[in-house]
Amino acid sequence: MILSTDGRTRVFQSVLIPVCLQNEARLESPAAYLKIYGYARMKHLFSLPAVTLGLAVVYFCAGKLGLSLAFLNASATAVWPPTGIALVAMLAWGPRVWPGVFVAAFLVNLTTQGSFWTSLGIAAGNTLEAVVGAWLVCRYANGRNAFEQTQTIFKYIFLAGMLSTAVSATIGVTTLCLGGFARWDACASIWSTWWIGDLVSDVVFAPLLLIWSTRPRPRWKFFQIIEGLLMAITLLLLGQMVFGGWIIPREKNYPVEFLAIPPLLWAAWRFGLRGGSAAAFGMSVIAITGTLRGFGPFATQDPNAALLLLETFMAAIGLIALVLASVVEERNRVLIDLEGRVAERTAELRGTIDSLEGFCYSIAHDLRAPLRYINGFTRVLLQDYAPTFDQPGRDYAHRVTEATEKMDKLINDLLDYGRLSSAKLPLELVNTDKILRQAVEQLLLEYSDAGAVVNVESPLPPVLAHPLVIEQVALNLLRNAAKFVAPNVAPRIRVAAETASGRVRIWIRDNGIGIDPAHHAKIFGVFERLHIEQNYPGTGIGLAIVQKGVERMGGRVGLESKPGEGSGFWFELKSAEILVS
Repeated sequence: MILSTDGRTRVFQSVLIPVCLQNEARLESPAAYLKIYGYARMKHLFSLPAVTLGLAVVYFCAGKLGLSLAFLNASATAVWPPTGIALVAMLAWGPRVWPGVFVAAFLVNLTTQGSFWTSLGIAAGNTLEAVVGAWLVCRYANGRNAFEQTQTIFKYIFLAGMLSTAVSATIGVTTLCLGGFARWDACASIWSTWWIGDLVSDVVFAPLLLIWSTRPRPRWKFFQIIEGLLMAITLLLLGQMVFGGWIIPREKNYPVEFLAIPPLLWAAWRFGLRGGSAAAFGMSVIAITGTLRGFGPFATQDPNAALLLLETFMAAIGLIALVLASVVEERNRVLIDLEGRVAERTAELRGTIDSLEGFCYSIAHDLRAPLRYINGFTRVLLQDYAPTFDQPGRDYAHRVTEATEKMDKLINDLLDYGRLSSAKLPLELVNTDKILRQAVEQLLLEYSDAGAVVNVESPLPPVLAHPLVIEQVALNLLRNAAKFVAPNVAPRIRVAAETASGRVRIWIRDNGIGIDPAHHAKIFGVFERLHIEQNYPGTGIGLAIVQKGVERMGGRVGLESKPGEGSGFWFELKSAEILVS
């Protein structure tokens, strides 16, 4: 890819290629390229000095806000947003932006309390905290993608939230004590306040900035937007009930803090990491505001102790929301991956089945050709050379023709069964009465010598089916009814229908030899026979074709029969209200 101007070429070479490699971007369309190119231009326009200066300004303002809530010591607060800001900046732009953190931290402390040297020491601790935290997260917790997996979230919490923040707290408190701005006997209290403030910033505030700035913007549907608004309203109402004094009076600190958890779980479950991080931050803002006003279960006479208890609780429920959201998104990714694999394997299987079908049809054609030759030449031998054959020779020739005809029919039946198993069967309104009567006419031609009689109760209701398949099903059942009768008995067949609950059941009853109930289930299997072939010839596939065809049309088959009392086979399909002519 070559850009038109030298300036754009430099942007492409120095910014766009690293961005694509870092994000594993796939430039599959012009829109995708423009999106990456726009991001690259943004990084190019926001040069390192501009980013460093902007970071310093934001860090300074957030620091002054945090120190306005310092109660135990002017330089130690339980609410310290700059820690999260610095960590996200290091993860996004690298450690080269450290001067912005250092200068801002120095100015914040210099304008609050302390000397030049104590402010310098605290600034060094704050900067080292951000650099160490970002390095540990990038090295062991997947960097900016730390929240993509549950295990890296816990690594992030330990490395950035607990370990790196101890660096700043230790250096800062030691500097204050050495400079005379804190007593050594208050060192532990100041250190815990400092450390918890930094920890909560990394657990609640940093995830919000990192997730919302680095992840692609979701395309929420209308109902998702409505659900999001309802979730936000619920969070606001519960937050005010628990921490805003809407229900609980100022002097009553009932333990209702766990009511703040359900909206966070809702947000994490339904809206993933974006929803979970936003809900945790929103609830934190409501909780801090209410607690400072003296409301809620954590409000005490000591505002610093109240904030420490509150921030510890918010860090815990913020972690729960992040973990749940990560689990949900991991599950969704696995499901999407499985769906893709299933679709891919289905396509492969579809291709394999199509290949096997073509192979089977080719083999069937090649097998039937020599069978026809064998049958044809054997008949010629019987017609032209019968006087030269003795009786055993003529019997053998007849057996050859019978065997070839049987093999040809078997191949045809197997092909029919295979087609029903894989072919697409679009369903339509079928005139059952017309199709059954056509099948009866064909049966009467085939069994004209047997004196078969078929009575069709008219009219048969229409059904939702495939016309060719239902004709095949009817012919197989009618042929079975005409074939399995006692010797020297004329077949008597009755075709009727029943309609109930939106389905039509077609009955084909006969006066045949009947079937033992013990064999009712297995006779629909392939190659299942109950009688020797000499008495009742056939391939043993006819009823299997019936069952497969009816099931492919969304129906079912069955029978009622006893030995010596005839059989009643039925197939059931969805009914249709309009009769197709």
